[in-house]
Amino acid sequence: MKISRAILVGVGFLGLICATGANSFPREREIIRWYDENGREVGYYNLGCNGRHTQTGIETDIYTIEFLPCSPFPVEVPVG
Repeated sequence: MKISRAILVGVGFLGLICATGANSFPREREIIRWYDENGREVGYYNLGCNGRHTQTGIETDIYTIEFLPCSPFPVEVPVG
């Protein structure tokens, strides 16, 4: 009885950890682009669907933000 209870608690704990990790990924990909006064891109930020982010360049007061959905399934594009 003690072994089966320990296994049940262990499996429940493992399920809790997996469920928490799955919910930590963003639902949308976020891209921010910063521009100078002449409209040239001088900075870039990307938050990917896997939760990782990259940032390069400099931040300015002129910027755009783009949100793209993170699809749980591969997107197929019909050809022809």
